[in-house]
Amino acid sequence: MNNPVVTVVLPIYNVESYLERCIKSIIHQTYPNLEIILVDDCSTDRSPRICDEWAEKDDRIRVIHKEVNEGQGIGRNDALTVATGQYICFFDSDDYVMPNTVERLVTVAIREKAEITVCGMRDIDAYGREISRFVLPYGERTYRDSAVVDEFLPDYIAADPNGNGERLYYMSACMTLYEMKVLRKLKWSFVSERVIISEDLYSLLSLFSGVSSVSVVPDALYCYCYNEHSFSRKYRPDRYREVKNFYLETLKLCEANGYSDKIKYRIAKPFLSYTIATLKQEAKAPNPIRMKKWIMFCIMDDDVLRQVVYVHRHDKVGIKQRILFFVLRKQWKRVALLLFRLQK
Repeated sequence: MNNPVVTVVLPIYNVESYLERCIKSIIHQTYPNLEIILVDDCSTDRSPRICDEWAEKDDRIRVIHKEVNEGQGIGRNDALTVATGQYICFFDSDDYVMPNTVERLVTVAIREKAEITVCGMRDIDAYGREISRFVLPYGERTYRDSAVVDEFLPDYIAADPNGNGERLYYMSACMTLYEMKVLRKLKWSFVSERVIISEDLYSLLSLFSGVSSVSVVPDALYCYCYNEHSFSRKYRPDRYREVKNFYLETLKLCEANGYSDKIKYRIAKPFLSYTIATLKQEAKAPNPIRMKKWIMFCIMDDDVLRQVVYVHRHDKVGIKQRILFFVLRKQWKRVALLLFRLQK
């Protein structure tokens, strides 16, 4: 298996402004032995036509035109059922990848016999400028057997609260190469983001209980691009309910998989991050001030949030977040409201 087929999956919905850039970054990979599956999720813009045009130009491309819009997670699963590669990766269609991404990942995966291989990322702003680079700090390394869950997975979820506050890894389905046979063996698939708001984190947590080897490629190969119209940035009045549901369901998943208290504790960090993002969205939402205030106060009064804020360490975060968490812990809701309005 010196030159295995790698399946690249792109779930697509109304991304005509970004799609060409993403597809070009894939077809121009230095690793040519690709199967490229474009899953058009009932797009209403020019995305379906762009997909078909590229399929005519490159015989490695297959297009799935869905008849019902079901979201990114289900679109990925549709591709999983027909993929033929020995390895598979899932990229978002409003992002792009560096030219050597697949080659770098698959080379390490083969050499290390890794079931999962992850890499770093670059943050790209709305103007196409690189604003930061997340290079994994300790170089290439491989975790095996119990070290996957005991050492790698907690740091994959969030930074060590007893460390310096720096993240070692960035948990994302997109910065990852998967060996197909382990996915088939575990009968694994993505949960829908319409069921669990952070489908990447939840789905990966369900996967790692059956993974015995993970390799790390330190290079920043994946380019995460700002898109103001993405699903995660859309305002939804019930967003905190979804964030809270994510947290509680993820804790249940940890229990079912026998994960340690260390992993459960780390789950609190993304929950808090999503909650802060929700409060920021509420602060700038086009709602009357009185309604906005009521919604934000209800969130800050929630028992689950109050418990997590109280028990979670905050001394390793930046000064702005430290002040905010202190205010939330003290239940100074009017001060917190002012802080969010100033940040908007």
